[in-house]
Order: sequence, then C-alpha cells, then structure tokens
Amino acid sequence: MNSSELNKKNFKKICLVNGLTFFPILILLSWPYFYAGFLINLPNILRVPGSVMFGLPFTLTILHGIVTVSVGSMQRRYFYDWLRNHPYTYGLPYHPLFVSTRFRLALIGCSLLLFVIGLLPGI
Repeated sequence: MNSSELNKKNFKKICLVNGLTFFPILILLSWPYFYAGFLINLPNILRVPGSVMFGLPFTLTILHGIVTVSVGSMQRRYFYDWLRNHPYTYGLPYHPLFVSTRFRLALIGCSLLLFVIGLLPGI
C-alpha cells in the first residue's frame, strides 16, 4: 500500500464518514415507504421493518460509492480487506455480503413483499 489513498489513516476517515452519514441517509431513503404505508394504513409492525429494508440497500449503495470515490474502484478491495482484518473495531458493522448486489435486491424484494402482505385484508 504505497499510494497515499491506501493508508490506515485514510481508511479510518472513510469509516468515520460512513458511520456519520449512515443513519441520516437511511432515514432520508426510508421515509417514502413509511409514508406510503401510512397512507394505506399499513400496521406499524410491518411499516417500520419494511421501510428499513427498503432504505438499507440504497444506503449501502451510497456508502459503497463513498468508498469507491475515496480510494478508487481498483483499490476498493484493499479497504474491504482492511475492514475484514479489524472485525472488532472498524470492521464490526461490515460483512462482505453487504456489498453484494444480490443481497441488496433481496432486501428490496422483501420490503415490497411486506408491503403486499400489509395490503391483504385482515392484517
């Protein structure tokens, strides 16, 4: 890791930025689902988890983009390897599954399934 972008200090800054922006971005991207559920009287037990499941894939995509812009698409792997090597500190909220497109699409599908289940009569 000779490049200036690929050092421990920069990786810590990226973790700080991702940590500080995670919840505001999640709230910003979850409220449309929450509001749509409110309009159709979806129960809170389905509305809150569904809105988090709906906003989480978009939030993870934005955070993945922050990492890509910070270190570059070719060196992004070094950052994720560094997180994997620090599982009890900086890498605690990280799992390799989170950057998988298949996982993010599955979350969106589950949130839409919860929405449809909430539309069924008697719930």
